[in-house]
Amino acid sequence: MQTIKGVRSGKELLKKAANSIPQLSDISKGEEWGRILMNYASKYPRYKLKTGASEVDRPIKEIVNILLMCMSVSYKTTRDEYKVSSETGQLVERK
Repeated sequence: MQTIKGVRSGKELLKKAANSIPQLSDISKGEEWGRILMNYASKYPRYKLKTGASEVDRPIKEIVNILLMCMSVSYKTTRDEYKVSSETGQLVERK
């Protein structure tokens, strides 16, 4: 575990793991990696920012929420009732 302590990205994790255990050198991200990542994100949907000040939703959680919303809401309704905030880039209700 000391080998991967402080790792901040998947790429860095794979590199350090392969340096320690040569048999892991052909591991790559793929469908199984994505499934494991989604399970982890479901279990731990929030994380602390590097500054340690506050917790935020994982970006994948926000993406999934947007995709689910897109499946159930009509384009016309969204366009009529929401707009994109010029400050945040997020959908906000029209006033």
